[in-house]
Amino acid sequence: MVTRIAKPKVLLTCDIPEHIPEYQEFQKYFDVVHLHNPSRQQLIHAFKNELSDIQAIYSGWDGLSNIKHFDEEMIQNSPESLKIISIGSVGHDNYDSKAMRSLRNIHLTNVPSLDSSDGDVADAALYFTLSTFRHFQTFEKSLKESGTTLAAREDLHATDYDYTNGRGGAEKLSGFAFGHISGGKNVNSPRGKNAAIIGFGAIGRAVGDRLSAIGMNIHYTKRTPLPKSQLPKHYIATHHDSLESILPIADVVVLCVPGTPENRHLINEKTIALLPSQGSRIINVGRGSLIDEAALIRGLQNGKVISAGLDVFENEPFVNAELLKRDDVISTPHCGSSTLEVYEFGAVSAMKQIFEALLLNKAPENLVN
Repeated sequence: MVTRIAKPKVLLTCDIPEHIPEYQEFQKYFDVVHLHNPSRQQLIHAFKNELSDIQAIYSGWDGLSNIKHFDEEMIQNSPESLKIISIGSVGHDNYDSKAMRSLRNIHLTNVPSLDSSDGDVADAALYFTLSTFRHFQTFEKSLKESGTTLAAREDLHATDYDYTNGRGGAEKLSGFAFGHISGGKNVNSPRGKNAAIIGFGAIGRAVGDRLSAIGMNIHYTKRTPLPKSQLPKHYIATHHDSLESILPIADVVVLCVPGTPENRHLINEKTIALLPSQGSRIINVGRGSLIDEAALIRGLQNGKVISAGLDVFENEPFVNAELLKRDDVISTPHCGSSTLEVYEFGAVSAMKQIFEALLLNKAPENLVN
């Protein structure tokens, strides 16, 4: 009689690209169970019943978003058999990684180097930068409403920008509407302007590459200057050791740092006050917690912040309605790295961590805790 060895049970709490060969191979070695984005109560109940013997959780990009935080309550209620939670993305803010290890010795892994995503996030930063200088999104909206190129430019050839509400002025200017004015704001070229990149890791350097390519002067903050071997070869990147040094010269500020407790509200009333007197642009492709959105709105209303480009928000998944209604805020729904290539890469990497931990009995390569 042949004894069948039970395959380790793995819980998937989100979608996974089932068409890729790596997932087909994964299913040969693991008993995969699906419970899509459960609530806290649902998952605790399942832990006590049908999921009492799971050994791993693949949480992908949003698989535990309904739980809000995988905290001590979740850890204490998780099965004794649970050995690893593997995330298919970089961020792990919503997991109490230290408690996972100290209370139950549960590994937490992420994908810290989404090689293909560095460039994708930097592309989003480039899009926001061009839009905040050139107001492309406002011109597009005007063209769709007016139907002709001249009418679109004439519609925006106005004075007295309404900073309070983030709307273009209603009083039209006389003369030819060249397109150098957008609702009362000047349309500027980014060439020769200063980009202040906050955080100069892989994503920050990718942003620097792109903004340098459109002619911007690159400045960056990092705890210590990059060693000469890591500095870009084709442009000068000027190091600053503090926000107090870099913000006063910034024509655009690009946030590329993680959402750690010490980085919370990095952009606030005091730091916005450091921006140039003529104002600056603020772009966030890092984490929503980096910006005090109430302070940002006040900065937009008084003109200290010329415009903002936001892919992430302070209270996600909810977004401050004031930000959404303003023409001087360009926003996308946290999709800076959202390409098919990154989605598949994250899944493959997360599955690899589970394979190593459960079948090879190895410490996972991308261990957070």
